[in-house]
Amino acid sequence: MKLKNTVLLVMIAVMEAALGFGVMSIYSMYFKLPIDGCTSISVDSHNYFIGEEAQMDEAYAELMDRLGSFADEDGSLMIAVPLGAAGIAVRDNTGWLKTVLKSGDPADFEAGRGVIVSSDPIARTYIDEGVFMRGTLDLRIVGVYDEAKMPLQLRNMGFICPPGMANRRAGLTEVSGLIVLSSSKRTEELIALIGESGWREKNDAEVISRPIGLIEGIKNCFTHEDPFSVDMRPTAYGVLALIMGIVYSGLILCRDNLRPLFVRRLFGMPLSRMIGLYALTALLTAAAGLLLFFGTASAVKAFWFFEPRHTVRLFTALAAILVLAALTVCSCGAFMLRKRFRGGDAR
Repeated sequence: MKLKNTVLLVMIAVMEAALGFGVMSIYSMYFKLPIDGCTSISVDSHNYFIGEEAQMDEAYAELMDRLGSFADEDGSLMIAVPLGAAGIAVRDNTGWLKTVLKSGDPADFEAGRGVIVSSDPIARTYIDEGVFMRGTLDLRIVGVYDEAKMPLQLRNMGFICPPGMANRRAGLTEVSGLIVLSSSKRTEELIALIGESGWREKNDAEVISRPIGLIEGIKNCFTHEDPFSVDMRPTAYGVLALIMGIVYSGLILCRDNLRPLFVRRLFGMPLSRMIGLYALTALLTAAAGLLLFFGTASAVKAFWFFEPRHTVRLFTALAAILVLAALTVCSCGAFMLRKRFRGGDAR
């Protein structure tokens, strides 16, 4: 009996660890990919005409000015990430810059007095007496941001500049890329603004990720309405099957131990203590499953692309699911015990 119990407990712990990887996949798809809960818009420009580079650059400079004004009107954070170019343009109305700054005053940056450079050692090799890329861009440095605090999608960019400097001073002349906005209220207006800002042809803009609520995220797991998005239904149904398997295995464990507990009951063991043993076993197994998941995920470096806050949120979600499964098993186990010992004996 002890061997059977041990095998079942190990199987439950392994299923709980496997459940962790399923939850990680779903979390990454729906709750992590939007940059810090922002809306991400892909921009594709077809405006390249030989001999008209100056006009195209001016059109892009005007677009950056309009994006900055849009962010100010919206009271939001706007980040422009040019495709294949170093540097990003940021207009911040939310205080986000303060969270990533190591040194410097955001007011100097917002006033357009210079750029904020990365703390990465490679980026710092381009600094000469307070000037970034002397001899080419000659950008004055007004601060340093912590590379480790940047979202993964915005790392290794080298420097941050105000939108007004992006084209005219910082050499960010590529329209195609990514626009990130912290608000999703006026997304359609922003897409229209980007599309109408082309030199001769309209720019193409499309939302590729946006923050969603928990209920909508769960719903999206079991539907696949967008043909261009990743189909998460196999993962979602696999997670559901694992949860059912964990609960079913726990119930088998409860059922198989009714007879030994009945003998202990004859010798005076309280029913409350039996239920307590069920609860303790279920919670310890859940903890073992969490530890097994953490150890396996760390060994295969599955967390390398997760920032600390996302790791905490992921573990909280997984712990909540496992505790809920454990409580379900405990409730069913208590019902089995009460049914077995009935009436006046069920104290």
